[in-house]
Amino acid sequence: YGVSPTPPTLYRSTNNGDSWVMTDSALTGRRIWDMIANSSGKILAITEGGAFMWNGTEWNATSGPPHGADELVLDSAGTLYAGGFSGLSISSDFGNSWRFADNLQRTYVLSVTANPSGEVFAATNNLPWRL
Repeated sequence: YGVSPTPPTLYRSTNNGDSWVMTDSALTGRRIWDMIANSSGKILAITEGGAFMWNGTEWNATSGPPHGADELVLDSAGTLYAGGFSGLSISSDFGNSWRFADNLQRTYVLSVTANPSGEVFAATNNLPWRL
């Protein structure tokens, strides 16, 4: 997938980027903050208008992280982390349910990343965190 910023449009390639086709989807016209895929091919997109899940055929609205997010990362165990203005949310079922990370609720999470060992780190407006 690729994103054109103005107007926000999602493109899809099925041949490793040799050609691209504009998708007619629920994401057209929405700014996409981040997208992530899991090992089974599910894709979660966080947009200015909420969260959307790719089911293999189309995008469908889904419950996103509480209070939104703009950073997504998966750790090596498949746990999903979503950071943003309202803190860090965690999902162990790829976005079907969420909980806030201890001590990072109502804290602006600027960035979140995971290393190959499965350790997750969050950068906030105050301190770096290791989860």
